[in-house]
Amino acid sequence: MHNYTFRTAAYPESCRALTKAALAVMKEYILSEDTLHSFDLLLTEATANCARHAYRYSDVGDVEIVLEIEPGRNITARISDWGEGFPAETIRPDKPVLSRPEAEGGRGLFIIASLSTQFRITGADGKNTVHATLDIPRGLWAR
Repeated sequence: MHNYTFRTAAYPESCRALTKAALAVMKEYILSEDTLHSFDLLLTEATANCARHAYRYSDVGDVEIVLEIEPGRNITARISDWGEGFPAETIRPDKPVLSRPEAEGGRGLFIIASLSTQFRITGADGKNTVHATLDIPRGLWAR
């Protein structure tokens, strides 16, 4: 397994740069542009949610992306912040509450969950994390 960590202040422009840095690493492993595009959307939604919501009532803090890459199998992205957490009903491990696709707002978590093979949200010790795993077929790996 290969692990990579990226961290920056949770400003919108910084979050986009963070996502691009993570994607640059993934391009070393993944051949499929469609898969990379899905991860771009997933990471962009998750980091934008941090920039928009996590620190709205406090000074801006950090957002972190941790990639766990298991070549030939999957990539797990953990996107974390240390700001305002998710409502308790959202982080239920058995069935997180996500907005509906027809909702006018709040679709970020729905999009992330839809793009993931496995999805969950955790919150502990002041750290809020979205965990998203995407299983990737063997033929789409560069190495």
